[in-house]
Amino acid sequence: MLLFWRIRYYDAREKQFKDRDLWLDTDTLDPVTKAAIEAIHDLKDNGRSREILRYRHIFREQNRSSDELSSLCERHDRMSTVFIHDYFEDETGQELTSKQMAAALTGNPDAVLLPAGAKQYDIDYFLAEKRSISVDEITLTPRAYAR
Repeated sequence: MLLFWRIRYYDAREKQFKDRDLWLDTDTLDPVTKAAIEAIHDLKDNGRSREILRYRHIFREQNRSSDELSSLCERHDRMSTVFIHDYFEDETGQELTSKQMAAALTGNPDAVLLPAGAKQYDIDYFLAEKRSISVDEITLTPRAYAR
């Protein structure tokens, strides 16, 4: 299987987003790794799309011409894509958290990045003070277990 993964990354030096094209030919891998990656890929629609990140280091960045792509597709019986909608990297290939993205985009280290379509109650909850629960103040009694 030939896998293609276009990752959006933020180049802090140039202060702009760019794309990184990654490729992986699973036929070049040992049988165990090949089976693992292909299984993760096949299960991606079951909420497991981020599991492929364990194998991010195996993908190779390459910009291919149309002729090279045609040749690759002819040699492989199966070609597919990898996509993680909330995954971003920096220029060195390290994952950026939403907090790091917000700081990079705004220049403000206290900025927060909220997902598109966030409702006001989600925003209020996200920004609310998170008070800690003192375990010393919790009292357990036999009645707490009675039903």
